[in-house]
Amino acid sequence: RRNHRRSPPDLETFSGSASQQALVVLVAVKVAGIILVFDPYADQAFDLVKTVFSRATEWMIVGMLAVAVVRHGAAVLGRSWLHVPLLGVVVTTALATATAEAPYIALYGDTSRYLGLTHVLDMASLALAVSVAFRSHADWAKLAWGTTVALLGSVAYAAVQRVGADPFKWAD
Repeated sequence: RRNHRRSPPDLETFSGSASQQALVVLVAVKVAGIILVFDPYADQAFDLVKTVFSRATEWMIVGMLAVAVVRHGAAVLGRSWLHVPLLGVVVTTALATATAEAPYIALYGDTSRYLGLTHVLDMASLALAVSVAFRSHADWAKLAWGTTVALLGSVAYAAVQRVGADPFKWAD
């Protein structure tokens, strides 16, 4: 009699797979975007737009993590002692949110600093994506390349501002 159960996905097939490479690209885009995005016409030019961008990429990263787990098995999540303090921060923040005097602020943060539980979950998903997806020097090189391009763009814009040629009339 044949065993008709599916065999567990091969973890080795995850390295170099489309889902692994998509996670690498999403992490690189998220980091670059957090450096680059701003809204010069808003009262708070950085906080809200960076938070919105970060949350949008968070959901894409979480979705791609789910795809990786479905296609390659839960083994892609790995086991590391570093997951323990990360989980501790998430659980502690969640408990603090549940007992907070101002639950809305604990969940989302203040209107000028969006650093509530949702931010902690966003950063935890980013940390998990890095631990899952970054498996080679080439993966880290993609992140370094994206970060370098974003930093050069930021420095170039600062130089434009320094010489008084800023194309934006800032709200604040």
